[in-house]
This record gives sequence, C-alpha cells and structure tokens, in this order.
Amino acid sequence: MTFLRVAFVSNIAVSMYAAIFDIAISICIKQDSGPVQYFIYRDIIFCDIVFTLNQHTGFTMTRASPRPLDEQLCFTLYSASMAVSRMYKPMLDAMGITYPQYLVLSALDEHDGLTIGAIADRLALESSTVTPPAKRLEQAGLLERRRSKEDERQVNVFLTDAGRKLLGESKCLGDTLIERSKMTPAEVQRLNERMQGFLAAVNDVG
Repeated sequence: MTFLRVAFVSNIAVSMYAAIFDIAISICIKQDSGPVQYFIYRDIIFCDIVFTLNQHTGFTMTRASPRPLDEQLCFTLYSASMAVSRMYKPMLDAMGITYPQYLVLSALDEHDGLTIGAIADRLALESSTVTPPAKRLEQAGLLERRRSKEDERQVNVFLTDAGRKLLGESKCLGDTLIERSKMTPAEVQRLNERMQGFLAAVNDVG
C-alpha cells in the first residue's frame, strides 16, 4: 500500500511538473528557438523529474544507477538536433531566416493557403508558437495572409514568389546534411523513416 501511495503521488507530481515545464519551454519557443529542441528539452526535463522523484521514494527497484549519457537515446537525439542546428545556422543566416521560419515556409510549400492553426498542427506546435515567425516572414515579404472569401473570420497564409524562391535556395540544407552524415540519400531516407516510426510510437497515447 505504501508503494501504491508513493507511485500515485509521484505520477501526479510528474504530470504537474511536466505541464509547468511545457508552458515555460513553449514561451521560449515563441522567441524563435528551434521547435525540435522544445520536445527534446521537455522529455529530458521530464526524465530528470522522474529520476529525482524515484530517488526519494525509497522504492529500490526504480533506484538503479542511470546509464551513461551516451547510452541514453534522449541524449543522442538531443545532441543530434543541436548538431544539425549548428550546421544549418550559417546557411539559414545567409538566407535571412531562422529554423522555425524555415519550417513554416516548408509547411506552406507542402500545402499553400493553410491557416495558422493548420500550420501549427503540421509542425506539432501551438498556434501561438507559430504566429511570431509567420509575422516576421510576412514582414519580410516571404508570405502573405488573405481573408477567406467564404468565411471572413478565417485567414489563410500563402507563399509569395519571394518565399518560393527562398525555399528553392534551401536545398543546400538537405545536401549538406547528407554530405556531412557520410550516408547515401537512400540511407538517410531509411533513417528518417525509422525515426518517424519511433516518433509515432512515442506519441501514441492510446
């Protein structure tokens, strides 16, 4: 019974702290930090909270020593994301955009005329997180917002010619990633497919 009470309290505490950090990190993302880092930071903080709570519960089965960082998948994903961000930054700087702005442009390249909410859904972010980079892109003339003729309450976002041209220049990002990875395009594609499968499994709460 003691263990059940501790586990129950621990689960509640973990949920509360995870929600708090979710909100805090989401605010940081609004400052144009990389969206990918948001999920990694959240998961690392969540794991740290779980580990800290377990250390104080007295439940010996969950108090095993943590594995070295290089054996933890979350740290490998975090390190890979940071490495890719560092590699992309000079090229994105040369194009005059940030990584979040690049993602917004890419989402519109897939399906032009999305609403801010639909862009947020595609990027697995909140609408309030997508709005700042979208506004900066509009100010730079790379996209434009138009009110729907069918429903004036709805605003759709479209790429401009300048936005499409800039996306054409962004091909260097993928090319550089393949070159630096020492992998073939097919190998990178297979890795991406496996990671997408992993992401789908992690996000499956059913």
